[in-house]
Amino acid sequence: NADGSDLQRLTDDPGFDINPTWSPDGEHIAFISNRDSQIDIYLMNADGSNVRRLTNGVGGFHLHWSPDGTQMVYQVNKELFVIDMPTDLDAVSFDSDALNPRQLTENNAQASWPNWSPDSSQIAFSSARDGEPEIYVMNADGSNVQQLTDNNMMDDNPVWSPDGAQIVFYSNRDGESQLYIMNADGSEQRRLTYGNIQDWRPAWSADGAQIAFVSYRD
Repeated sequence: NADGSDLQRLTDDPGFDINPTWSPDGEHIAFISNRDSQIDIYLMNADGSNVRRLTNGVGGFHLHWSPDGTQMVYQVNKELFVIDMPTDLDAVSFDSDALNPRQLTENNAQASWPNWSPDSSQIAFSSARDGEPEIYVMNADGSNVQQLTDNNMMDDNPVWSPDGAQIVFYSNRDGESQLYIMNADGSEQRRLTYGNIQDWRPAWSADGAQIAFVSYRD
């Protein structure tokens, strides 16, 4: 539950299961696992049942389902890829050709942390193509790449607000990793958390009123 109560375990196998991402209708969860000796994308029902593999040795991290439910973006070897999702998720299983993976970034983009805009038209991501990670945004087909942050320190893990107006991210531009927020065009960058701590992995509440995050403050 949103208050931390009623914790339920969904997977139980010898491999690692990481980076879960909900389908927009809340009926399914996609995740990354190496349970079959290679890193792949898997799909299960929201209660943990009917687990099946979607890809064949693609690797993949930082998986994120598009809000319109039609695609999933993920990272492989510091490049970003997208796969199309069929409309009948209960029937889908492993068929890498049908899922049609397409590469969005190239030329050693050092890209990670892809995150869809609420209207599924753009993807925010971080890229260390010029040194330290900075925040970028591009169209869903990989075109029109724009850089939003520019400093000599790390800006990472961008996450769109539900209304598409803002992006929260973490940065060590002032020392320890802290949360920052900016307008979706990169303007009005400002700090949200303070102290000699590490705050990272932000996630918006669905109504845009709160931000959950991971912290080493305790």
